[in-house]
Amino acid sequence: MDTNGHAALMYPGRDVVTELKSAGLDAVSVSLNAESEEKYNRLCRPVFAGSYRAMLDFTRKAVASGLRTRMTVVARQGVDIKECERIATALGASFRAR
Repeated sequence: MDTNGHAALMYPGRDVVTELKSAGLDAVSVSLNAESEEKYNRLCRPVFAGSYRAMLDFTRKAVASGLRTRMTVVARQGVDIKECERIATALGASFRAR
């Protein structure tokens, strides 16, 4: 499944990662998109405040639940791909620049 990782903001009070795992999902790809909240907000223009932190939290929970978790970023000028990879691997996810 591909996601922006904003589930906790969209469905407060639900444990979406656990629900996905219980439904049989075994892998998730999370769009990291940028190495900082400021850059993420500028590039993605998220609807919810705190979207960057929510995306990182979703990734942590997905990894902890045993889901194969990958974070991705679009290779574009101004995005620090190496820092994005460091963030992904620090969270326990694999990484792919696309």
